[in-house]
Amino acid sequence: MRRSRRFSGPVPGGLAAALIYLVAIFLFSELRILATMSWRRRRRQVVERFMTVQGRRMIATVHRFCGLRYTAETGAAGPLPRRFILLSNHQSLADIPMLVAAFPDHPPKFIAKRSLFRGIPTLSKCLRYGEHAAINRRGPFRPTRRALIRLAQLDRRPDPDSPYPPCSIAVFPEGTRSRNGSVARFYRAGTRVMAEQTGLPIVAVALDGGTAISRLGAFGNLSGIHYRIKVLAIYPPATDRHAVAAVLDDAHRIIARQVDAWQAPAGSARRGAAP
Repeated sequence: MRRSRRFSGPVPGGLAAALIYLVAIFLFSELRILATMSWRRRRRQVVERFMTVQGRRMIATVHRFCGLRYTAETGAAGPLPRRFILLSNHQSLADIPMLVAAFPDHPPKFIAKRSLFRGIPTLSKCLRYGEHAAINRRGPFRPTRRALIRLAQLDRRPDPDSPYPPCSIAVFPEGTRSRNGSVARFYRAGTRVMAEQTGLPIVAVALDGGTAISRLGAFGNLSGIHYRIKVLAIYPPATDRHAVAAVLDDAHRIIARQVDAWQAPAGSARRGAAP
């Protein structure tokens, strides 16, 4: 599936209009969560759908007022499994709503630092009610492992009669955002825990454009920026450390190659790079 947003250029006053509209969305969202979601029986699933709708609204707003182009090729490697581990590079906080919008039928769960789960309007409640994993980046790995195992238990036996799709799990194996957009080293511990605990297939996803979006000076005119998401490969379940290491090595290779191809100047793409 390919979703592409094209726009010839930002409208006058686009930055101010986009910010006003996004603030209004967040204020409305905060009130809506407090009024209608905090007590719902299927609160997690309702929040998942809510995040998908809001992610698409944010993308449409930035596209309309600031000129951002957005493309998601989620069927490029074939039909996706019902549930999977989404393995992706990481460039900015914008990656989260972009991935949520790109996979509406496979709502991804994220692993985020604990400080994001309190004090941020709308986002903190979505993370808590959506049952994403809260971890500490520093300190012993044992509490992080427990949080990952709890996340792995979600939808382990999905209800076939539920109107809500079962969740998938997103992992950024770089561990943090890339400062310059290049693909850094992939760490194995978190991916290995999720792979061993869930037994799910692994989907390698490349993304690019987040680094440019994160530069606030460029936010008012994003007409030259193309945010792209592409599924590159679907791997069978990896249930031991050697299989996980092999998948991570291959996923790093093809993701880095794709990102390099996207970032190469026109007409000077590296030989052998992915299209």
